[in-house]
Amino acid sequence: GREGPIVQIGSAIGSAVAQFSRLPSWQRITLLAAGASAGISATFNTPLGAVLFALELILPEISARTFLPVVIATGSATYVGRVVFGSYPAFVLPEIYFSASEMDHIFNLGSFVVLGLLSGLVAWGFIRTLLFAGEVMPRRFPNEYMRAAAGFAGIGIALFLFAHFTGHYYIIGGGYDAIAAILEGHVTSFALLAVLCLAQVLATSLSIGSGASGGVFAPMLFIGAALGGAFGAFLHMVDKSHGIGIPDYAIIGMAAVVGGGTGAAMTAITMNFEMTRDYNIIVPLIIAVAVSIGLRRALMADNIFSAELVRRGRPVPKDRYSNLYLVRSARE
Repeated sequence: GREGPIVQIGSAIGSAVAQFSRLPSWQRITLLAAGASAGISATFNTPLGAVLFALELILPEISARTFLPVVIATGSATYVGRVVFGSYPAFVLPEIYFSASEMDHIFNLGSFVVLGLLSGLVAWGFIRTLLFAGEVMPRRFPNEYMRAAAGFAGIGIALFLFAHFTGHYYIIGGGYDAIAAILEGHVTSFALLAVLCLAQVLATSLSIGSGASGGVFAPMLFIGAALGGAFGAFLHMVDKSHGIGIPDYAIIGMAAVVGGGTGAAMTAITMNFEMTRDYNIIVPLIIAVAVSIGLRRALMADNIFSAELVRRGRPVPKDRYSNLYLVRSARE
């Protein structure tokens, strides 16, 4: 995905400016978060989600002195991005509408919970596969060039098989064309969607494990879209009159896998809303994302970003904020 590098570039610019200006450490961290937020916003055209990303995952303190620089940088990046690329959502979708009867139906509410559980399980599996590839590939191929050749050869074989059997590469690049095809209802086969979900997990892990540069955000969107689409296709196989479409479940799956992988609930919900600009899907997103994060945290405490740091021997403190419920006055 292109999001990982642009986040790193934005963070590097913010950190470089802070170091050049000889700012204290807290201001350097703030500018680093501002750069990351600006990069995400310019890429996805999601300013609210980008700000929440910085607040939930990067900033160790939330106050006016840290919040304002992030908002200013994000707003500026969004404006420039819209001037250059246009003010369009990341994915243009057909109209989606959940009627009150569909939303309140116990079966549909239950389906969102089940999709959240599946998303949390897949997010956990994705993190584990990434860590496994990061450990095994350097050990099996100590030479960096041989490691890259082996990884790219494996991905090339996968691309050939997809092109041969389906006529499309699907997992090549960031996968935005495949995501758009799923969300537009062009890919509705349960078997194909399930294979795409598994293939993207393996291809991304193999690519990053072999030393390639890239992010994990776009792959998580792809995995979530394929998982949600496969889940919706299965429900339609069971009940052809099911009122919620396959693209609808794909959108919910995108947010649920991103939320489960990153642990950033508000970021996943808000960015998904901004990328699709359909408010009717907020309630299913909240249910699925909450369940997904809960299951992933039950299986492993670290998210997709902190897990790699822990593997390298750089643990991240779990409690970044003071628990005000534990604060007592001297009299008490």
